[in-house]
Amino acid sequence: MIAIAAPEPVRSVDKKRTALTFQVFRERYWRPYMSNADLRDSTVYSYESMLRNHILPVLGSKPLIEITPGNITSVFEPLGGVSAKYRSNVYCLLRVMFDVAEQGDLIERSPVRSKLHKPECSREEKPQLSSLEVRMLLDQVDPAHRLFLLLIAVTGLRLSEALGFRWQDFEASAGTLSITHRLWRAHLGPPKTRKSKAKIQLAVELVEQLANLQEASGFNSPEDFIFCKLDGAPLDPDHLRREVLYPAMDLAGIKRGARTHGFHILRHTAASLLHEKTHDLKGVQQFLRHSQIGTTADIYVHQSPTVVRKPSELLASELDRVVVESKLVN
Repeated sequence: MIAIAAPEPVRSVDKKRTALTFQVFRERYWRPYMSNADLRDSTVYSYESMLRNHILPVLGSKPLIEITPGNITSVFEPLGGVSAKYRSNVYCLLRVMFDVAEQGDLIERSPVRSKLHKPECSREEKPQLSSLEVRMLLDQVDPAHRLFLLLIAVTGLRLSEALGFRWQDFEASAGTLSITHRLWRAHLGPPKTRKSKAKIQLAVELVEQLANLQEASGFNSPEDFIFCKLDGAPLDPDHLRREVLYPAMDLAGIKRGARTHGFHILRHTAASLLHEKTHDLKGVQQFLRHSQIGTTADIYVHQSPTVVRKPSELLASELDRVVVESKLVN
């Protein structure tokens, strides 16, 4: 007679894993991971928004170990109307979350599959303005905000960096501004990356205008914001975009695209104009304070038709010379 072994009792750790829902995993494991990762406030806000609006409604109540690739597909099905970049962000968040769960031995294998779930996200060339359009834009900007836009246009600053400047960052004698913080949702935080923290040299005209603003401002102590509201509070980026930048673009006859003509277009424009003048990609990377030169080359620098034409003209000239020399020999 063959003895049949009694089934092994379910270990307590397996019971815990079975009862662990995605929502509980988020609270118990994901939040501590984010804290240890020292993520920027804007990144945490973006993650929380994607979780709240798209991921938790589908996965929140499901046991973590029972979530399948099909369940992950269900997260993406309602996202057909959003941009490929946003879908890619959701994919990256899910991939990292389930990597954390897998490395914590909470699941055997991540249900996120690149072949099934990773969206096609080709990099689209960002629009830029011509130097004439920038001048026309500055001519139409409300004088109270003209210096703010001029500073961004000639330094390639990010909007959050310009909003975060305080008078303690300005050294009139040296003609410099130090990027030590950025402003996000009315709160100062560290710059975007380690390379973002820098001291930038200003043109003489900018130094003079900033010095004049400091003298005339009612908020000119070291801790006060350089660009502020009438009560000294920091400027609101949405208000600036909606009430200052867009009206000036319209008056200047600049045709705006959907979500393409915010303040960041001035950063792209500055990079492309600088590269057109210098042909120094490494210099443009340093100007923009990018960690990776690929970001500068692939996203920010756009070749003008003039620059693209020059190599063709050089080759045509060289080939014409070869043809002439060949005829002389024959």
